[in-house]
Amino acid sequence: MRYRIVWIVLMVASVLAFNYSPHIAWWRSSVATAFVLFFGYCAWRKQFRTTCGLQIGVKQCLSSIGIASVVTSCSFLIVQRICVSENVSMYRPSMTDWYHHFFQTVNEEIVFGALPIFALRKSFSKANPLLFSLLLAVAFSAGHFAFYGWFSREKETLEIAALASLFFIGVVRNNLIVRFNHIGYSWAIHFGFIVALLGAPKIWNASNTMIAEVETFNLFLRLPIVLILLSISAAASFRRHGGRLITSPTM
Repeated sequence: MRYRIVWIVLMVASVLAFNYSPHIAWWRSSVATAFVLFFGYCAWRKQFRTTCGLQIGVKQCLSSIGIASVVTSCSFLIVQRICVSENVSMYRPSMTDWYHHFFQTVNEEIVFGALPIFALRKSFSKANPLLFSLLLAVAFSAGHFAFYGWFSREKETLEIAALASLFFIGVVRNNLIVRFNHIGYSWAIHFGFIVALLGAPKIWNASNTMIAEVETFNLFLRLPIVLILLSISAAASFRRHGGRLITSPTM
C-alpha cells in the first residue's frame, strides 16, 4: 500500500506513547492495543492478521493461555525464592497490574516481534529465518540498554549479565514466532515472565524503599542460575526446527 510506512510508524508511536505508564494510567496499554490493531489493519488489510502474528486458531489460543499460566506460576516461584535470598519483600500484583501487562506484552510481541521478523523474511527470503531471531534478540537487549540508560527517568545502566539474560529471552521469543508463525506462545512466555518480574511490587527490606525497574532487571537477571536457565531455554528453542521458511505476506 502507498501509505503503509505511515501506518507502521503510527503503530510504533502508539506503543511508545501509551504502553509504558502502569503507575499513572494502567489502562493506556489497552488503548495502545486498539491503535496497533487499527493501524495494522490499515496497513495490510486482509493480510494484517498474518503480518502481525495474529493468525492463530482456538486451539493455539488455549495452548497459549495454558503456557502463560505455567510460566507465570514458575516465574513467581523463582522470583519469590530470589527475593528471600536478597532480603527483598514481594507483593501480589493488583488487577490493574495484570491488565496493564497483558496488553503491554501483546503490543510488544506484535510491533517488536512479529512485524520485524516478517519484514526481514520478505526482504531476505533466502536467509535462514533463525538468523533474524538472533539479530532481533541483540536489538531487544540493546533496546533495553538504551531505554534505561538514556531515556528513562532513572537513567541507570543495565549490567552485562542482565543484558545477556535479555538476549536469551529475545532468542526464545523470536524463535517461537519463527517456528509457529504467530505470537501466541511468545506472548505466553513474555507475559508470564514480566508480570512476576515487574508486575509484582518489590521493596528493599533494609531501607523500606521501592525497587526501580532497572534495579529489578539487574537484581534478578544477573544471577547465575537465571542466566543458566535462560541460556538452556534459548538453546532448546533451536531444536527440532527444520529451517523451512514460512512464506510471509507481501510487505
